[in-house]
Amino acid sequence: MFALVCFAVHLASACAFLEETLASGSADHAALVQLIGQEQSLRMNLETQVHSQQENIEKLQASVNTLNKSLTAEKAIIAFEGKLSSTRLGSTEGGRILIFDTVLTNLGGAYSTTTGIFHAPVKGLYLFSVTLLADGRNGTASIELYHNTKLIARPFTGPSSSFVGTGEVALVEANAGDEIFVKASVGGTNAVYDHFSRFSGVLLHAM
Repeated sequence: MFALVCFAVHLASACAFLEETLASGSADHAALVQLIGQEQSLRMNLETQVHSQQENIEKLQASVNTLNKSLTAEKAIIAFEGKLSSTRLGSTEGGRILIFDTVLTNLGGAYSTTTGIFHAPVKGLYLFSVTLLADGRNGTASIELYHNTKLIARPFTGPSSSFVGTGEVALVEANAGDEIFVKASVGGTNAVYDHFSRFSGVLLHAM
């Protein structure tokens, strides 16, 4: 009987200990679940912040790149001047692009002595000048300044008892890649003389 009582007492103690352990374990498990939830929440917030910062960095880098390109364009020196190395007859050169093949200045390399065409390297405001010398005793002479397909200037000389010179300047708002060139007018009876007939241009302001 005594042994049975002792066994019952030990069993009751074991049950109490088991209940206490299970209760404690449940509390620890709940705490652990809560900590895991907090960690996941913090991780998601951190990832969101990192992603947002990366987007901001990319936007700032794009702005810096744009600013650098703008500053480079503004610092670029684009200027050229060329003259004819020989006299060109209006009767044979009419309608053709005149190549000012003696280059005095070609900063930026935008003027081609192969084609006679100036290719605008950047968008901006340009100033172009064309001059010609002709013998007025041989009749009229003229040349034509073009911006792509648009005629923008046409210096002209009339009949005279001696040599006569003329010229024009033009402000051009050009896009990168635009072409500016000079043609001999069709139907001209006079000659455009070398050295004194020139074509020049300069970038005033990049846009």
